[in-house]
Amino acid sequence: MDIDPDPETPSPQRQLIDYLEKTIPSCDAVIVSDYGKGLLSSATLKAIAACGKNNEIPVVGDPRSTTNYKIYQNFTLIKPNRKETEAAVGFKLKDQKDVLKAAEILQSEVKLKYLVISLDQDGLLLFSSPQDYHFLAAETKEVFDVVGAGDAVSSLLTFMLAGKADIEQAAYWAQLAASMEIQHVGVVSFSKNELLQRFDIGETSAKIMTPEQLCRSLPQEQPVVFTNGFFDEISAGHLKFLHQLKTLKGFNVVAINSDQSIAMQKGQPPLLNERERALLLSAIEAVDRVVIFDEQDASSLIRSIRPQTVVKGEHFRKKKLPEKEAIKETGAKLEYFPEY
Repeated sequence: MDIDPDPETPSPQRQLIDYLEKTIPSCDAVIVSDYGKGLLSSATLKAIAACGKNNEIPVVGDPRSTTNYKIYQNFTLIKPNRKETEAAVGFKLKDQKDVLKAAEILQSEVKLKYLVISLDQDGLLLFSSPQDYHFLAAETKEVFDVVGAGDAVSSLLTFMLAGKADIEQAAYWAQLAASMEIQHVGVVSFSKNELLQRFDIGETSAKIMTPEQLCRSLPQEQPVVFTNGFFDEISAGHLKFLHQLKTLKGFNVVAINSDQSIAMQKGQPPLLNERERALLLSAIEAVDRVVIFDEQDASSLIRSIRPQTVVKGEHFRKKKLPEKEAIKETGAKLEYFPEY
């Protein structure tokens, strides 16, 4: 909701404060995304902070661009990004020394317990005092777009603090989420399982996506070319087959059955697990995206992404394809490639 009149106008602000004072005590945490559009007056911010403090509920603030951070007094923490921090302190953050200087200035002004400065591709700073701080580096080698990294940090910090996590734990998971975010173009969301997988396995290729992420990120200007299979025991024949995808001059998506799907069909797990197979396939130049699916065949995935072309190996030409109906429904062209 935007308030076009002066944000200090008493009537709508009083209604909002009354609502917040009734609602916040039953919450696990509060996240305040202040875009400076007029809704959050200084009185409203003060009421949120007081309500959180009185009820021992963490309040995390993602501040507006301002030189007056005193409006966030008594928040549990605030999380300005690099640009907002520079605007507040009046100098550029060129190195860690500058970041620490800025953090000390802001914290002394607002008297917060913690301050977190998100530094896009450089990770984040968790600051408690000049003697107690931690720089957490971004855990990624590929940076495609820093948009959304700050929101990822705010969201994970709030989620973790709501679950009574230590601030150090919350900051670690927040930077991990931000590291995942900057591997993609635009703002993307991640599930809890995806975050846990990143923790377990480490950085993976930005080409590897969930079906949901794939559907959101498909290009509009290129035809989508789709193929699928187990791709277990990957051989030179597999590589030659996939390299032929380049001849179709499209956006090439390779879907692989999950470990669970293969085990159900073969009675035993694959030689290479799904992440290993996905990583190998993502390293192939002709492959633009790799997606893992749990169903026995790719029919549901074909219906979701609606490719212009579906590619199969030549030996499938005389076989009944389980995806036949899905291919027909979507109007995709079926191509057969030679196998080696």
